[in-house]
Amino acid sequence: MKYVTLDMAKRQCNVESWFTDDDSYLTLLCDICEEKIASYLCMSIDALASIDGGDKIPGPIVLAILLNVAEYYKYREDTTGVQSKALVPRSLPLLGLYRDFSK
Repeated sequence: MKYVTLDMAKRQCNVESWFTDDDSYLTLLCDICEEKIASYLCMSIDALASIDGGDKIPGPIVLAILLNVAEYYKYREDTTGVQSKALVPRSLPLLGLYRDFSK
């Protein structure tokens, strides 16, 4: 997890901080969602932090990552593989602010 912490993911998913059984799964989801969003934005994960010349990832992208983590966590029994699942539609307007459609 480069941009989203386990604590942030647990809060988004309404998981109590003392409950650690799913920590490794949530960490995996965070990694996957960061990769999927970077791919959607046509850039590397490292490049997310330098969008708009900044030195940290923009808030809308963090929120988009968390929305996807929460959705995948909530419906974890329904998925055969998170990699094949599409991004959550609610996150697309947030990501559209930063997507380079020329790539």
